Order: sequence, then structure tokens, then C-alpha cells
Amino acid sequence: MEHALRKFPTETKRLSSSTMLAYALLSALYCFYGPSASTLPESWMGWKEWLTSDIQVMSALLWTGVVTTSITTYMETTAMKTLSAAETTLIYQTEPLWGALVAAC
Repeated sequence: MEHALRKFPTETKRLSSSTMLAYALLSALYCFYGPSASTLPESWMGWKEWLTSDIQVMSALLWTGVVTTSITTYMETTAMKTLSAAETTLIYQTEPLWGALVAAC
């Protein structure tokens, strides 16, 4: 990612989108063929009703997909324009510390 952004510094949105597409495809493959695939219902005909039956389900999926994944990936990709991969790794390694501090407050 760092090398791609150094070569194409204006393509942040495109690189983030390709990363999100890869996440979505790999998640779908894991869902259907991973170790928990045997627990999936035999018929997926009711998936639309399940998703739309409760506003909390859609809210949780939108929050998880848009806020915690897409926006943070975009921000990470934007930061990679100026930070090296080593600096970015160092910042991400301190995430549990910040989480513990915020939870303690």
C-alpha cells in the first residue's frame, strides 16, 4: 500500500475501494466455506426479511461496515501518503493501549 500511494498519491479513494472489495469477497468466502459454514441455514431465502425485520440489525451492519471498516481504511490509506509502513505499524500497535485508557475513563 505504501509503495502504491507513493507512486499514485491521488488514488486514495480507489485504493481504499479495492481494499474494501477484497475484505467483502474474503468475508463472503469465509462465511460460506469457512469452519462456521455448517451452522448457516439451509435456505437463505429469508435473509432479506431477517435483515429488515429489526432496525438494530441494519444499524449494527451499517455501523460495522461503514464507520468501523470503510472510514478507518480510508483514513489509514490517506495517512500512508505521509507515513511509512513502519510508522503506521507503530501507531496501530498502540491501539490496545488507547482503548484501555478510554475504557478506564
